[in-house]
Amino acid sequence: MEGREAAPARRLRRGATALVLAVPLAWAAVAVTQLSGVWLFSRIGPLAWAVSGLAWLVAVAATALVAAAFCLVRRFLLAGMAFVVGAAGATAIVRTDWTAAFVHGYYERHHAGFLAVAELARTHQLDPFPAELRYLAFTGDPIVYGASTVYLPAWTGIVDGVTGYAFIGDPPAGSIVECAGDPCQVRWSLGDGWSWIDMYHR
Repeated sequence: MEGREAAPARRLRRGATALVLAVPLAWAAVAVTQLSGVWLFSRIGPLAWAVSGLAWLVAVAATALVAAAFCLVRRFLLAGMAFVVGAAGATAIVRTDWTAAFVHGYYERHHAGFLAVAELARTHQLDPFPAELRYLAFTGDPIVYGASTVYLPAWTGIVDGVTGYAFIGDPPAGSIVECAGDPCQVRWSLGDGWSWIDMYHR
């Protein structure tokens, strides 16, 4: 008899645990899409915004549904916790500069590759560009300009302009520089001659 009564209780606990975990997992998925936004945009273009928007929609819906489910069974404390976790997750995501996190993190993770390209630039050996280092350009197509300047684009404009990593020295953030004949703006100076540049439109 006790075993029969314990089974529904266990199922209830498992269900409650699943509901509690659904909210942080949903917001973690949003954080992942935000962190990988640069990479996603380089692969699927504006569809990356749709992916991000869908992740947000799922997270908001999960938070609301979980809170409502707990309210229905009079677990108001758990409902409040779901709401607080959702609100905290959304706030943290909005306040984080995910592009900066990705750009600096990718640079640090592949630092050896960036240093190898920098050395080739300094010794004027960029042509031909080594196939094993092409992965540093998200488009797969590095742009070599002159003998010692190289751009590793995340994406390029339809007509002109480049956004991505650039070996152009260490100009201060905010500087307007020439990128293969087009104006670009330095967003971050990363060191070792590398910067992250954005397309610049007057």
